[in-house]
Amino acid sequence: YAGVLFKSQNSSTWTANQNQDLTFKINRAKYTIGATAQAIFKDGTSAADYKADTINIIPQEVQVSGTAINWAVKMSDAGTGVLDTDYFNVLQNTDFQLATQRAIKTTAASYVAKASLVSDNDHISPIIDTKRNSIITIENIVNNVITNEAAAAGGDSLARYITKRVTLKDGFDATDLTVHLTCNRQAGTSVTAYYKVLSQFDPDTFDNKLWTLMSETSNSNSVSRSEEDGEYLELEFNPSGTTASYQVGAVTYGNFKTFSVKIVMSSASTTKVPLIQDLRVIAMA
Repeated sequence: YAGVLFKSQNSSTWTANQNQDLTFKINRAKYTIGATAQAIFKDGTSAADYKADTINIIPQEVQVSGTAINWAVKMSDAGTGVLDTDYFNVLQNTDFQLATQRAIKTTAASYVAKASLVSDNDHISPIIDTKRNSIITIENIVNNVITNEAAAAGGDSLARYITKRVTLKDGFDATDLTVHLTCNRQAGTSVTAYYKVLSQFDPDTFDNKLWTLMSETSNSNSVSRSEEDGEYLELEFNPSGTTASYQVGAVTYGNFKTFSVKIVMSSASTTKVPLIQDLRVIAMA
């Protein structure tokens, strides 16, 4: 830069020197265009295994215009602990559903992430912050057993949702229930509904009442299974009888004042589970 050089002893008062200039040399990196550079990241040892049916990798990175970073990972089998032979591609900051359950084990290098960096300009490169590179693992707690779900409490299913206990206002006792829910139910998964009711004239307690299996009465013209992720179907469940009346000994209770609903979800695989978007329960007189 041609001009006047200003010098200072205290970075506050500057003295001009008309007979001197300052020269300097700037060095820059020259990146190879059309080539792919790879960065490999491996986990260290941990105190526990982390099972995963869904993963979300969260790298801290900078991708300026003309650059890109593509990610692929290898994980260990949840049962055998054997590391995958090949990488599979994943999109950063996005939930990725695994085909089979994987795990990050206690041993080092049980999880390997590979970043492939490219640029179309030899002046610039994408950037990865190696100290802020993480992964979220999501394990689905589900099994394919629905026995003993009619018991007053408990059951063998690992995935169930029980609504809060609903007590109707005086004079609004109901005789029937209908359950509607929107569900992604793919092959190998199932959703069943149960209900529990108590009449105001029944001296028994609500907690002692057994759960009663409901019948699925969805529109017979609708598809019963979701073909893919994101496809939700409308399902309807009703009591197996004509109403939700129940009998205790010789006494029949034709209406109820208190009720609750239980939704049981099961799957043959932890990586493919039923998903419910919303639940509506209607008590009818």
